[in-house]
Amino acid sequence: MGLCQKDAKSLFLESNKTKLCTPPRGLYTESIFQQIHGFGEYGFPESHAASFALLVYASSRLKCHEPEAFLAAMLNSMPLGFYSASQLIQDAQRHGVKVLPADVTISNWDSVLERHDSQSRPAVRLGLSLLKGMKDGAAERIEAARAVRQFASVSELAKRAQLDRKDLHVLAAANSLSSLAGNRREALWTSVAAVPDRDILADARVDDETPVLGAPSEGEDIVADYNSMSLTLGRHPLSLLRPALLEQRLMPAATLMTYRNG
Repeated sequence: MGLCQKDAKSLFLESNKTKLCTPPRGLYTESIFQQIHGFGEYGFPESHAASFALLVYASSRLKCHEPEAFLAAMLNSMPLGFYSASQLIQDAQRHGVKVLPADVTISNWDSVLERHDSQSRPAVRLGLSLLKGMKDGAAERIEAARAVRQFASVSELAKRAQLDRKDLHVLAAANSLSSLAGNRREALWTSVAAVPDRDILADARVDDETPVLGAPSEGEDIVADYNSMSLTLGRHPLSLLRPALLEQRLMPAATLMTYRNG
């Protein structure tokens, strides 16, 4: 503790010696000073508060008038430490923002704005960076190969973008191969066959036909979304349980707000 702090402490303790009624006065005054001193270690000075207020104002204005750009910027800044991508997307959707899924034939590493249908406002196309296990190098190769020409199949994607089975599994699990291989189950099956074996079975002949795999249920898709991206563009998971909860007379918060107090 420096000389100035010592002087400040002595002055504080002396000036409050006779003003406090709570015994023991010395310990109580010491406790108050330690709280003030502790706050001084991390408390915001006025200049910091002013700059933070300006940042909050600018962010609020952007969120209000350009919600799509705000969402894309926030997603590309992940991890934030405050809000998850799922929370940001749900909030944006409640405010009318159209969010499109990550698609290997369209998406880049970052989330971007995209003109969708004839709507006056753009949509937000999710980036491949949101996929768990996706490597930025693989995404860069996908973008580079796609810039030459579009992919016609998963095997062509794997060959031209130099993807291994793990890369394809990440894409398939997140349903990002749907435009090339159908539903999640079909995409996972196709992704295994898209990369040739390099072990002792490399020269083995495989005559098996691709099976017809049914699409996952809505609940299975939602679970897979959270497992692969920690978010879903589908319904909130609780909406699937709502009928059962209502049977148990468990009301949603919106309904409770309509009831009278008491």
